[in-house]
Amino acid sequence: MKPWILSFCYLICAKAVLACGGWYPFGEDIRFSLFSPALFDDGGMNDFYYSADAFSETYTPAYMSDRNVNDWYKLCESKVSKEDVYEAIYRLSSKEIVDPKSKHPFVQKMLELGRRDQLEYLAFAKKYSYLNAQTSDPWEKGDSRIRMKRKKALAEAKKLAEQAVDPSLKRRYAFVAIRLAFYNADQVEVSRLYRAHFSGKEELTIDYWAKYYALQGMESGAERNFKVAQLFERI
Repeated sequence: MKPWILSFCYLICAKAVLACGGWYPFGEDIRFSLFSPALFDDGGMNDFYYSADAFSETYTPAYMSDRNVNDWYKLCESKVSKEDVYEAIYRLSSKEIVDPKSKHPFVQKMLELGRRDQLEYLAFAKKYSYLNAQTSDPWEKGDSRIRMKRKKALAEAKKLAEQAVDPSLKRRYAFVAIRLAFYNADQVEVSRLYRAHFSGKEELTIDYWAKYYALQGMESGAERNFKVAQLFERI
């Protein structure tokens, strides 16, 4: 077979590269093969293939294994199924969660119990959840813009935490503030907020989430890892 034919076959099967040059070898991409696995039906056996990107078995989030769902389940006085609670706190949009005309069981029950303030917290947390990422801007072209948005949301979260009357609601808003401060690389503010709102609190799942972020500021890596490991059972 002529060399040009082999080259032609390789080019057909090779993975396409974006024209803008936004690709570089990483993980499984450093492997080259004449045949792309994507061309074949794996019969559902993909989980058994070797891959440097697969560090553990596939984990599917569910209400049965989520302690945060239990907290909200208690808050609606166990009048709504945990499946509905899970769907509401993780899948409804920031607008849907506070819609007074909503047909969702969780939203209806919380409104019936006079806990709209708790729904407003969920709406706030959902609204700014997109800011909770360290790799949201891999090209770092809009990093300063994202940081300013986090700073603004952080100020709002702190204000709402101070205004809240319910102790648990204060901590919920404070947790959002802690998370925003963490992703803005402001560990000093993370520690300050934790001391002000969470120190000694071990009631809600967010108490442990907040502690996780606070522990990241410890100088001793060994002690930090030990304390973080102790949180696994709770989060």
